[in-house]
Amino acid sequence: MVEAAGYSIEKHFEILLFHYHWIVSTLDPHSKRSMLAYSPGRFLGWAWRRGPDGRAKWKSLVGIDGSPMEYSWKWNNTTSEPIRYSWEPSNQIPGTALDPLNQRSFARFEEGLQPATTFLHAVEYVRTGLGLTSYFIPRKLGQRDPLTMKQWDGAIVKANPDNACGDTLMEFLTNNPEGQLFKPVSTLSPVTMNPSRMGLVFTSKTHHDTYAEINPAVNPAPCAGKTVLVTGAAKGIGQAIVASYASAGASRIAIAARGDASATRARALQAAADAGRQGLEILVLRLDVCDYASITACVAEVSSKWGLVDILVNNAAYLAPFEPLGVSDMDGWWRTWEVNVRGVYWVVRALLPLLLRSADKTIVNVTSVGALALTPGASAYQTSKMAVMRLTEYLMVDYMKQGLLAFSVHPASVPTDLASRMPDAMVKGFNGAALCNDTPELAGDTIVYLTSKRREWLAGRYVSCTWDMPEFMAREPEIVEKDLLKLQVTFDAGQASHE
Repeated sequence: MVEAAGYSIEKHFEILLFHYHWIVSTLDPHSKRSMLAYSPGRFLGWAWRRGPDGRAKWKSLVGIDGSPMEYSWKWNNTTSEPIRYSWEPSNQIPGTALDPLNQRSFARFEEGLQPATTFLHAVEYVRTGLGLTSYFIPRKLGQRDPLTMKQWDGAIVKANPDNACGDTLMEFLTNNPEGQLFKPVSTLSPVTMNPSRMGLVFTSKTHHDTYAEINPAVNPAPCAGKTVLVTGAAKGIGQAIVASYASAGASRIAIAARGDASATRARALQAAADAGRQGLEILVLRLDVCDYASITACVAEVSSKWGLVDILVNNAAYLAPFEPLGVSDMDGWWRTWEVNVRGVYWVVRALLPLLLRSADKTIVNVTSVGALALTPGASAYQTSKMAVMRLTEYLMVDYMKQGLLAFSVHPASVPTDLASRMPDAMVKGFNGAALCNDTPELAGDTIVYLTSKRREWLAGRYVSCTWDMPEFMAREPEIVEKDLLKLQVTFDAGQASHE
């Protein structure tokens, strides 16, 4: 395990000493130094304080960018405060006897079986105190599936029926001046933090901003002669996609949006001029993906003016507030599907004749890494984006023989107006370390790079704009051979026999 983590034995020993001495001991709900808050059906969170000044007394153990994925020990020392120490198990150790989170005092839970966890926790040091928030899925040793929160809460009550730590903690956070410095706990699920499950580390190198290999402004007009239509293009990611195609020398761009797209038009013209591209034609379309009449009217206008569309980018999207399904707003939940799924279906259905007339015949459906996650309260958005991924595969089933090429992309985690509707912990991250910290230009330039020429092997697949494109392209043979980056349910054939 030490070697797999990439550290020397001495360094790992030092880290583990720190972890066991300062972290694990205070996670024990029976410890007088800890305060435990739990809520059946939600999650557990711990917080405590350390010392009068709360300052870290130990040196940084790992460089900011030098942590392996298996056991990631990080110091966020880019600013004077807060300093964060995060522990992110994401390999095969969690849930086994080797899991460092196994705690002896938990042996009494559930007939003596020790619970273990797969989780992320973050410690925040400020001038007057220290806070810890934990996000995790509890499980018992030898049990791969998570415990239900009812089981977990029952285990705590069984171990200590009179435990009043939850009330103590809330009193501390609410009324104590030091407690008020702590960030409120969040319902962010640790499932969303699993890098391998979500493909966050499919390439060893990832990006938060555009880079030379994909920047269309420094390449010789990779999209010259192409006709492009982008929906949801009034601002944010859609606007950046339009600007990237303008920089790439696209000859004709249709800017489709429900609202005012004049700013996108101005930015596209400026991007083309800055890149030395000439002759760009722009058509601004008032298109609402929930109004089929507006879609057909826009298609008729494009057909009359240009006759075809080489590349369609379905970017329009909607995100309802994150709420548990049973208390969610029914209209808002369903509107998410109307925009994200039916909207894509309607636009594709109406534009297919123009696409199939072109040379490129390419559709890019903007989905989300959220389609691969299970975040509490996000059932509408995440299931709709998963449906878009499957719909993309169906386009290839139905129209591959006619030359259609369709694939879906995660545009990166960009702090757009849409993203601002997510819980603060997902937008701002843990204790102020932003999770939505990617630029819209990364999405725009990556999509342009992927569509600058037909890449048949991408058909029906999922691509993340955060992946390093040169490294991703080098993996083409492996991706095709193993048929990766598609939705599937994996079965263990060895568990069944047929006669």
